[in-house]
Amino acid sequence: MATPMTVREIMVDVFEYPHIPYWFTLRQAAGIVRNTLLQGERPVHPPVVLVFDEKYNLVGMANLRDLLKGLEPLWSAPGAAAPEAAAAGKPASEAQVASVMRPVATSVEPEAGIAEAARLIVEQGLELVPVLEDGRKLVGVLRWQEVFQECARAALGGKG
Repeated sequence: MATPMTVREIMVDVFEYPHIPYWFTLRQAAGIVRNTLLQGERPVHPPVVLVFDEKYNLVGMANLRDLLKGLEPLWSAPGAAAPEAAAAGKPASEAQVASVMRPVATSVEPEAGIAEAARLIVEQGLELVPVLEDGRKLVGVLRWQEVFQECARAALGGKG
């Protein structure tokens, strides 16, 4: 099998990853992550939830560490609340996922080359890179696992 030349050929379809709106609470996000990323029929790796705005534009991502950090008041100090939730007199689990998500700073186009994607992943220490068509529409995600497989296949002379 020939080494794929573009990101499109090895990306994971956007619908393979759970996605939520930014206004969901950490409690809601934790439930979705537990039920889809960790206990689903096929666990998703890396365990990341995609975060969208009301127009279904990708605005961020949250991994398990991000969510756990937001829920820290629940396990570090009984009765403590996350800053956003505390200001509203609510428990940490009621803070919005937007308070812990990481904004999307890097993306690739579906027709970008694998070498460009590998460079981004290595230089920026990314687990996955959103694949945006026309710089806006999310069509998939590119995981470091698939990029590594293709680079290893090329290093082995196409054997694979």
